[in-house]
Amino acid sequence: MRTTSQTFVRGVLALVLLAGVSGTARAQEGPPVAAAEDVESANAIIAAVYEVISGPAGAERDWDRMRSLFFPGAQLTPSFESPDGGYGVQHVRVATGSGR
Repeated sequence: MRTTSQTFVRGVLALVLLAGVSGTARAQEGPPVAAAEDVESANAIIAAVYEVISGPAGAERDWDRMRSLFFPGAQLTPSFESPDGGYGVQHVRVATGSGR
C-alpha cells in the first residue's frame, strides 16, 4: 500500500514528465513548410497570399498556408485613412493574425 507522500511524489513526477514531453513536441513543430510552387518566385508568393485571403465572407481560410509564406515573426502593416482625415497603420502578426 502506498503512502500519501509516495502518491503525491508520483503525481508530481507524472506532471513534470507530461509537461516536458508536450513542451518538446511544441518546440519541434515549428512553422508550416511552404509548398514549392507557392514560393518559386515573388509573383507566386503574392498569388498564394491572394488565394488564401480571397473568397466569400465567412469562408474557411488556409491559415497554415498563409503562415508558410512568411518568416516566423513577420508582420503585415496595412495603412488606412482615419475618420479625422489622417492616416494610420495597424501591425498584424502573421503567426497569430492579431495586432499588437
